Amino acid sequence: MEEELVTKIKVLKAIKPDPEWKTTLKSQLFFSSKIQPSGLKPEFSFWKMVLSHKLAFALASIAILVMGSIILFLSWQALPGELLFSVKKTAEQVSFALTPENEKLKAELLVVKQRLDELEIVSKESEGQKLASALQQYKEATAKAAKNISQKTDAIVKDKELVKEIALRVQGVKQREENLEQVLAIDISAGEELEESAYSLLYKSMAQDLIEKLSSTSLAEEQRQNLERAKELFNQGNYQSALEILVLLSQDVK
Repeated sequence: MEEELVTKIKVLKAIKPDPEWKTTLKSQLFFSSKIQPSGLKPEFSFWKMVLSHKLAFALASIAILVMGSIILFLSWQALPGELLFSVKKTAEQVSFALTPENEKLKAELLVVKQRLDELEIVSKESEGQKLASALQQYKEATAKAAKNISQKTDAIVKDKELVKEIALRVQGVKQREENLEQVLAIDISAGEELEESAYSLLYKSMAQDLIEKLSSTSLAEEQRQNLERAKELFNQGNYQSALEILVLLSQDVK
């Protein structure tokens, strides 16, 4: 019995499958493996979900940045009274906050110039509402700059280059304001306070410098009395009168 079974197994081993049948069977197995059995739910992937959310967040962030950049760019052309002007002022405030302390006064004077530029543009458009808004913005900018120059006088009075630059910039603003007053036939007078604070700073700087130089110079009795009089005026805050005496005194010493 066992010998007969062994013989049958050897016969079966000798049988080779038909090549065409092998090919057909492989094809059936291949396609059946691609078909998902019915009734089974798709496999859930946590990491796929995370990556899809990250991608959506990144695309949304890019879209926000692009839109923000476009709005910010357009706002730089905005004029007082227009919708985007508030965005422009906010951007100026952020930029000012990031400006080094020793550059803040110059930055404020740039804002004054910008407001004056806008006032000139609006004056040509002959729009009453915009003109009133532009005029108000210019007055606010000049008042703020004048206040800050007065507050920082003691801190910057010895910086001669900065003092001269401030005076020159303010002089340019005042001249443009006067020209615009003639064109519009109105009294703006916003630059007067700014001019007063800038020139007060300039006079103080120049007077202080001359006092220091003349105090270390050999003077006659009358000259020494004039110097003391100039110092009194200087301490009273009358820098222009003190400077006038000091200039004449320095010329007399030479």
